[in-house]
Amino acid sequence: MSRITTAMVSQNALIDLQKSQKVLFEASNQTASQTKATDLKGYGSQTHTLVSSNRMIANIQSRIDNAAELDARLSMQDAVLTHSREVMEDLRSVILQDISLSGPSSIDAKIEEAFLVLKDSFNLEISGKSVFGGTRTDKPPVVAASVADLVANPIENAFEQGAQEQTVNVDGYQEISLAPVAAEAAEAAFDMLKTLAAGGPYGELTDAQVTALKGELAQFDTVIDGLVQLEARNGNTQSRITNAIERQTTQVNAIGATVGEITYVDLAEVAARLSNAQTTYQASASIFNTVRGLTLLDVL
Repeated sequence: MSRITTAMVSQNALIDLQKSQKVLFEASNQTASQTKATDLKGYGSQTHTLVSSNRMIANIQSRIDNAAELDARLSMQDAVLTHSREVMEDLRSVILQDISLSGPSSIDAKIEEAFLVLKDSFNLEISGKSVFGGTRTDKPPVVAASVADLVANPIENAFEQGAQEQTVNVDGYQEISLAPVAAEAAEAAFDMLKTLAAGGPYGELTDAQVTALKGELAQFDTVIDGLVQLEARNGNTQSRITNAIERQTTQVNAIGATVGEITYVDLAEVAARLSNAQTTYQASASIFNTVRGLTLLDVL
């Protein structure tokens, strides 16, 4: 017959108390953190899946953040392209008005204004890098100093830029051109300003100047239409980037949901376990406190 001592009873009660403490501690931690474990070791065979998934989320989120910056850049590009088109439309309106009305012309001033707007627009920099400089981003692509400089030199001398457009990968496989090079986008507009300025100065318009200006009006449609097409292209690029952001955000959410299924606890289930653990702990503590003071005399 096995002998039972008060020491054995106390030891068993202590072991039960320690077990209930551990269960209570784990349930309390899971309730507070809402995760199943405090570190990767706690996930066992699912650790590799978690590490891979979190790395994938980080990579995709980085592309989303970069795409969001590109979206802001394209909004700025749209603004300068719109302004360039508007200043050329204003110049055409001034020419039409001055051809129709007698008196001093304001064409010279409008040409100067259009030149400055176009130069500033296509020399746009973001974070110190030229937007319309193609692959050469270290300096402004429009180098003509003035309208006079434009008139005195071949039109190609007005630009210094990279030969190719800047491209970027926005989603891991899709290459997108960000902006045309300045010469492609603005050469026709600058060439028109060069031709108009060469026919000046314009004070009281002469018959020869009126004839020459009328001949240039048709070219305005080509120049303005080219700028409109650039605006449309910019808008299309912006739509593609927006779609890439939305598509990748869906990916991040889907992977995040998978990670959540592995790491996050069922709060209702944990609450039930915590309640049970608290009850068990209280019972174990009560038993331990009772048996700790027992001796064989109490039993006998």
